[in-house]
Amino acid sequence: MSYEVDSTLVNSFKPEDYAEYAKLFKEYDKNGNAVIEKDEFKDLLKELGFSDLSKKDIKALFKDIDANNDKVISFYEFLLLMKKLKP
Repeated sequence: MSYEVDSTLVNSFKPEDYAEYAKLFKEYDKNGNAVIEKDEFKDLLKELGFSDLSKKDIKALFKDIDANNDKVISFYEFLLLMKKLKP
């Protein structure tokens, strides 16, 4: 797995926002496997200001973001989330 994504998605962000999101993703990809796993996702949500979500809400949100149902969040899926949160 890698951090590479379609240039159309990359270009839909301001360069400084894309750089911030890439840095944030890599910071929470604690084991460096280019995906965010469920335990890493909980920490990321706290960083984004969603510390009051229940376990059920976190599970549902993770499932919604994990578009291909591979039980991890890729950088591509993460960018799609950021696009929804900060249009």
